Amino acid sequence: MKDIIKKIEKNYEYEIENHELPDRDCINFYKDRIGGMTAVMYVPHEENYTEMLAKLSKKDVLCDMGAGDLRFALMASEICKKVYAVEMCPKIVSNALKIIGWRLPRNLIVICGDWRYIPVPEDVTIISCMVNMPEGFIPIKKWKNSKRRVFHGITNPIEYDGKLIKELK
Repeated sequence: MKDIIKKIEKNYEYEIENHELPDRDCINFYKDRIGGMTAVMYVPHEENYTEMLAKLSKKDVLCDMGAGDLRFALMASEICKKVYAVEMCPKIVSNALKIIGWRLPRNLIVICGDWRYIPVPEDVTIISCMVNMPEGFIPIKKWKNSKRRVFHGITNPIEYDGKLIKELK
């Protein structure tokens, strides 16, 4: 698994080094979606991985919201009974799946979609959400009210018209 993750990291570094900018289709895709253009600029939150992985057990079913290039989901799949990886950007998911190929773990279910509209599967025991957006955009209370453990490794606050947005009104 470590060799796959290294290939994914290398691909990410290549894209950063070559300044792959979003094209018109990408901009239109994110225009009306939560996070807007911040979602285009995927940043892996590796600083949260060790702490989060330590909270997982063989009995857990994890739902990783905003899974990005699936790095964390792949690591979690080595620990958990099952992992759902939800990522909105089809390009990020397709690049990761292209690298992983036939070596996708059987217990990893990749879902390409907006986590605001995808119900959390009933068997999920823990939800992780490590995304670049204010905490107010993330339905943490709703997830916690459903008696699931929630880990969120937030994020970067967003400014809109010169004002810091902390919560979605």
